[in-house]
Amino acid sequence: MADWNDPSHVESLLNPKQWKFRISTIKNVRLSCCVAGHIKVTDAGEDIQETMDILVENGLDPISDEYAFIKYNLLYGGACMRCKEWCRLPVITPCRHLLCLDCVALDSEKCTFPGCGNLYEMQSPEILTRPENPNPKWPVPKDLIELQPSYKQDTWDPDWQSTSSSKVTYIVKRLKALQEANRKSGYAMDEDSDIKDIDELVSLSEQNNCNALLQQDYTRLNDETSHISPEKVLIFSQFLEHIHVIEQQLTVAGIKFSGMYSPMHSSNKMKSLSTFQHDADCMALLMDGSAALGLDLSFVTHVFLMEPIWDRSMEEQVISRAHRMGATRPIRVETLAMRGTIEEQMLEFLQDADECRRLLKEEFGKPYSEGVRAHRSLHDFAESNYLAHLSFVRTNSKM
Repeated sequence: MADWNDPSHVESLLNPKQWKFRISTIKNVRLSCCVAGHIKVTDAGEDIQETMDILVENGLDPISDEYAFIKYNLLYGGACMRCKEWCRLPVITPCRHLLCLDCVALDSEKCTFPGCGNLYEMQSPEILTRPENPNPKWPVPKDLIELQPSYKQDTWDPDWQSTSSSKVTYIVKRLKALQEANRKSGYAMDEDSDIKDIDELVSLSEQNNCNALLQQDYTRLNDETSHISPEKVLIFSQFLEHIHVIEQQLTVAGIKFSGMYSPMHSSNKMKSLSTFQHDADCMALLMDGSAALGLDLSFVTHVFLMEPIWDRSMEEQVISRAHRMGATRPIRVETLAMRGTIEEQMLEFLQDADECRRLLKEEFGKPYSEGVRAHRSLHDFAESNYLAHLSFVRTNSKM
């Protein structure tokens, strides 16, 4: 909202000097795709009251229901009057309509509430440059921007007991299926299992009128089951909070696992790795970026990336732990992303690699001032510029 997505505004998250706050904001939004909880947001000082005072000066009755309704929505969030979507930080217009950011952004010159069309007081870049934006790039709705209260953001506050993640539900379902495959493989040479498999082969050979098929497939069955290794799964997450959720749900499901992640001591990490490698019942290893280097996990058969990864080199490091020389079976890699969230938008943005590289090349030609961090890679650039492509996410309640 800072000068209508103008990156030259000193308080805008699009401003290169605000990269620390931008990274923190993106991390919090990404965490919301993985664990339940909330980001504590409160009004900064008396800003909301100042907003209400301005509305009163412009004709709002301070003892009316409308006054109480607007103030409540600014404090605690509410539904957009135009699209009916709930939003935590609605925008109040000079004509006293509460709108979400997307509905406000439809027109920078007038209110978009149906039937209203109230014109904003526009400020031209040529009229005035301000300390907070010394180089304005386009006209902005001055009265709309100045009416908005400021908020202060706390850190992400997870709520483990309320977390019910479709990602973790999917992982548990997949691990149980692999666990069952391991169980069947482990008992494949038992007498009852032998009889069942032989009966199936006999029936198949009779149907095909080919006695040689029985001997050929029975020999193959004995050979494969005598050399089969258990299914082993690598689960990678960049967030400790997400790892804790996964651990909790795997424990409830009765699935044995090990963990290698910070802030574990290196000796404990090695013990976990040994358990994962040598204990046939331990089928999953939970890992973060601190353990992605230098490991030989060529016995792993499945890799689950619990979130999209900005840094392609990090993704390749994780996958290469399993896909190394000596791997005897194909490695199945899955990246999990929540539909209708920042993660889906991340994937779409990162898939357009050619456009990203073109923009990055342009960025390299720009001078960097004090306090501005240069982009180190394509994915560093993607993260830094993601907010410029962010839109208000709507989900279909019927899906």
